[in-house]
Amino acid sequence: MRHGEALKDDDDRFGLVEAPGRDETLYVRDGECRRPRSCTSFVDVATGQLLDVVPGRDSHEPISWLQRRDGHWRFNGA
Repeated sequence: MRHGEALKDDDDRFGLVEAPGRDETLYVRDGECRRPRSCTSFVDVATGQLLDVVPGRDSHEPISWLQRRDGHWRFNGA
């Protein structure tokens, strides 16, 4: 098993998330044309804990990430 693999899809690793938030970040300009590459970070705004990082800054990946979370986490725990 690779380091961290057992935790990557375990929502319990977050603990209680009080105030979920997200932020889009331009992290590199890639290639000869310096094409911008972005990512979206999910955090607990109350504690500053980084929850996860997904590629891109459009709505597709963040929505997919949220849909993969346990329903209890999305609606009751957050």
